[in-house]
Amino acid sequence: MVKKKIWNISGWLVALATLGINTLVTPSGWTETKGTSKTKTAEPQEVVEVTVGKLNLRAGAGTNYPVIRLVAKGEKLVVVNDQKGWLEVRIPENTKCWITKKYVERVDKKKSLGVVKVGRINVRSSPQTGENIIGHINEGTTVKITGEKGEWYQITPTDNLTGWTSKKHTRYWGTYKRYLEVVSQKAQDEMAKQTAMEIFNQAEQLYQDELQKPPLQQSYATVLRLYKEVIDKSSDKELNEKCSEKIRQLEPKEEILKEYRKVIVKATSDKQAIEKKYKDRLEELYRRATAPEPYNAKGWVESVGKYIGRPSAYKLSMGGKTIFFLKSASFNMDDYYCQYVGVRGKIVETKPGQDKIILVDKIDILTEGE
Repeated sequence: MVKKKIWNISGWLVALATLGINTLVTPSGWTETKGTSKTKTAEPQEVVEVTVGKLNLRAGAGTNYPVIRLVAKGEKLVVVNDQKGWLEVRIPENTKCWITKKYVERVDKKKSLGVVKVGRINVRSSPQTGENIIGHINEGTTVKITGEKGEWYQITPTDNLTGWTSKKHTRYWGTYKRYLEVVSQKAQDEMAKQTAMEIFNQAEQLYQDELQKPPLQQSYATVLRLYKEVIDKSSDKELNEKCSEKIRQLEPKEEILKEYRKVIVKATSDKQAIEKKYKDRLEELYRRATAPEPYNAKGWVESVGKYIGRPSAYKLSMGGKTIFFLKSASFNMDDYYCQYVGVRGKIVETKPGQDKIILVDKIDILTEGE
C-alpha cells in the first residue's frame, strides 16, 4: 500500500501520493483530516514582510511540499495561521491562477467578472492539467478574470487560496487592519495618479491643438486650468514639475492674448455701434423716401383779409410765395395764423390765373424743416 502524507491548504484536505496529487475538498472555509472534526479557517490576524531575496511559498507546512511560487523580499503576506515555524498566508494578488473556462459563466464582460457554476473547481498555477493545483474555488464564487489562453481563464486569487512559508524568513509588519488601510490608500493614490495622467494628456492635446491656430487666435485658459488641476490631484513630483513648467511658459502668453482680445472686443463693439447708427440712418432715409407724404403741402399760414374776389381769407405761403389758399369747415384758421403747418385736403381750381384752394381736412403744426 502506498504511504500518503496529509496536510491542510486553507480549507482543503490534500492527499499527496508519491508521484501524484489526489485532492479531497470540503466546504469553503473549513479544513478536515481523517478522524477529526471540521474546524473553521482562522481569520487574518497579522501581516508579515519577506526578509530574504526569494522565499518559497509552498503547498504545505514543510520543505517536502511543492513550491507554488517565489515571493520577493519586501512583499507583504497576510497570515491566517501560525503552525510550528510555518505561516499559512493568502496567495499574493499577483500570483498567476488559472481555471478552466467550461466551469465559469461570464456575468460582466465590462468588469471582467465570472461566477463558478459547478460544485468546486481546481485552481492551477498554469493553463494546463497536471500536478499544478494551487487550491479550489466553490460554486457561486465570483472571480475577477485578468486574461485567457485557449480554454483557460487567468484570475485574481480569491481570499480562500493560501500557501505556506517559513516563518524565520519573515518579520512582523503590522495588523491586518492597518494593512487594509494601506492597501486602500494605495488604491486611491493609484486611481488619483491615473486620473491626473488622463487630465495631463488632455491638456497636452489641447495645447498642441492651440499651436495649430494663428497666433492671435490661440487661447490657453482651458489648458492652464487642466495643468493646475493635475497639480491639485497628483502627488507625482515629476508630473507636477512638468505641469508647473508649462504654466510658467503659458501664463505670460495668455495674459498678452487676453489684453489683445480686450482691444479687439472694444474695437469690434465701437465698429458695430457706428455701423448700427449708419444703418439706422439709412433705414430712416429709406422710410421717408418710400412712405406716402402725409400732406399736400407745407408752409406758413398767413391772412390775406376778406376782400371781394379773393377765394379765401388765408393762404399757405413759403418764401414769400403763395402756394395755396386755405379753406376749412372743420378748423379755425385763426388758430394757425403765423404757424408753420402741414395741410392735407381736396385741391380745387379757382378762376384762371388764381392760385388753387385746399379744402383742409387735416392740418398739423410742424417744426420748419420737417
